[in-house]
Amino acid sequence: MAKNNSKYKKVFNKNKLTAIAIILIAFAAIFYLYIDLEKPAVNQPDSLNYSISGFISEYMQEDLIHPKIVQTQIIDGELYVTFTDERYPNLAGIVQFQRGWNLLWHPVKADFGDWPISVMNTNFNEDMHSEIVYGIQTDSRIAYYESIVTLNENEPEETVLYGENITAPNFIHKYETEYYTFKFHLYDVEGNNITADFFNGTYNDSIPRGTVSSGGLGNYRSMYTVILLAGLIIAWFFWANDPRPISWQEKKETKREKKTFSKIKKEITENPAKKKAAMVFAAVLIFSVLLYTAFYSTLPTSNSLERSIERSTDAVNVTVLETKKDNGDLLVLFKSDNKSGLVTFKQGLNFLYQPYAYSTNGDNYITAHYQIADIYNRVIVTGVDCDPEAASYKVIQNYYDTEKEQIIHYQNKIHEPDFIDIYEPYKPAGYWGVIRIYDADGNDITKDYSNDGGGGWLNYSSLYLKTKLCQVIFVLGLLLAWGYWITPDRKKEDED
Repeated sequence: MAKNNSKYKKVFNKNKLTAIAIILIAFAAIFYLYIDLEKPAVNQPDSLNYSISGFISEYMQEDLIHPKIVQTQIIDGELYVTFTDERYPNLAGIVQFQRGWNLLWHPVKADFGDWPISVMNTNFNEDMHSEIVYGIQTDSRIAYYESIVTLNENEPEETVLYGENITAPNFIHKYETEYYTFKFHLYDVEGNNITADFFNGTYNDSIPRGTVSSGGLGNYRSMYTVILLAGLIIAWFFWANDPRPISWQEKKETKREKKTFSKIKKEITENPAKKKAAMVFAAVLIFSVLLYTAFYSTLPTSNSLERSIERSTDAVNVTVLETKKDNGDLLVLFKSDNKSGLVTFKQGLNFLYQPYAYSTNGDNYITAHYQIADIYNRVIVTGVDCDPEAASYKVIQNYYDTEKEQIIHYQNKIHEPDFIDIYEPYKPAGYWGVIRIYDADGNDITKDYSNDGGGGWLNYSSLYLKTKLCQVIFVLGLLLAWGYWITPDRKKEDED
C-alpha cells in the first residue's frame, strides 16, 4: 500500500495554481496600465519633469518638450505645475495634476505655447468650469490683467469677467466661471492698456504650442476595477471547483495521449463541464467580435465614410473628395454645407475603420496639418476647391521672425483643386511652420485663401480604452472556458 501511495506525495493541483496565477496576472496588468497611462509622479522636480514629458509624448513628438519646472501650487486639492524649456526660452506651459488613490499625482491636462499670459480651461461641470490663468517670467511692464467676454453675440459690448494684480513674475490664478475668456487686456502700473505690445496677432512659429488632455482619471480607474473584479471572480471559480489532485506521473501519462478532433468532440458531447467550456468560448468570441465591430464599424466606401464624419462632427451633407492610406490610417478629405476638412480614420483588426482625429476649415483653402505624435508621425498638406490661380505652396518656418532665415520645410506644385500631400515631419528644434501659396509667376496669394480652422481628437483616448476592454473580455473569457474544460466529470467519478 505504501508503495502505491508514494507516487501521490507530489501532486499537481491545477485549479488552485491557476487561480493564484490569474490574480497575479490581473494585478500585473493593472500595474502596467497604471504606469503606462497615468504617468504617476511625486511633488518633486525630477519626478514631475519625467511625468510631464511622458504625458505630452502620448500626443506629440517624443522629444518635443524637455520641461523645466518653474512653479508648483496646490489649489482646491489639485496640483498645477508651470514649466518652460531650455531650448525654447519663450515657451510657457502648465500641467494640471490630480491626486490618485495612492496619493501620487497624475497629469490630466497640459497647455503650452509662446504667450506672455495664458488661460487653460478645465474641470467642466454642467454650468461652470475652471479657468487657470498663468504667467512665467511675466514682463515687468504688466501690472494688471482682465479677462474679457462678450455676453451677447449680437452686441459687441465687452464685459470684464475677472481681473487681478500681478505681484510676481511667476503666478498661477484659478477662477470658477460660467463664461469663457474671449481675450485678455493688459495694463501697466499707470492703468494704460498695453495689450497691443504683447498680443499683436503674430507668434514665433519655432515655439511648440498645443493642448493635451487625458479626459480625467475616471475611465482609467473604471478599467482597473473591471479587470480586478473579473480576475477575482474567475480566480474564485477555479479555486472553488478544484479537481482531485493529480500526481505528476499521471499528468505525464495524460500528456502522452494524442487528442484528435473526434476525441475532443466526444469529450464535449459526453462531459457537461467541457460542453460548458465550448459554449463559453463561443459566446465570448461572438460577443468580443460584435463589441469590437461596434467600435470599428466604418467601411472604406464613400457613403459609409460620409455618414461616419457626419456622426463624429457637426458637418452637414458631407461629400468625400479624396482618400489616401498611410501606415494603416485612412485620410479622408471632405467638404460639406458648413465646413471642409480632413478626418483621420484608424483601421481595426476587422479591417473596418473608426475616426479619431480631424481638422476643419472653410471653403477654398490650403493648409498644413501637423500630426506629430506616437500614434502617427507626419505632416499633411491639403487643399479643397483650390482656384486654378494657385500653382504651388511652401511650408516655411519662422515666417513671423524676420530676423531669422526662412527655412522651407516642404514645397510642391498644385495639380488638382482637391489634394492630399503627406510628408515626413521636419525635426529640428521647432518644426511648426506656416503655409504660403503662390501663383504661376511666384506671387504670394496666401491672403486669398482660408487656412484657419479647428481640429482635435474625436475619440482616440476612449477608442484605446475600448480596444483594451475587448482584449480583456476575450482573455478572461478564455480563462473561464479553460476552467470549465479542466473541471473533472463529477458524475463519472462517482460512478467509478
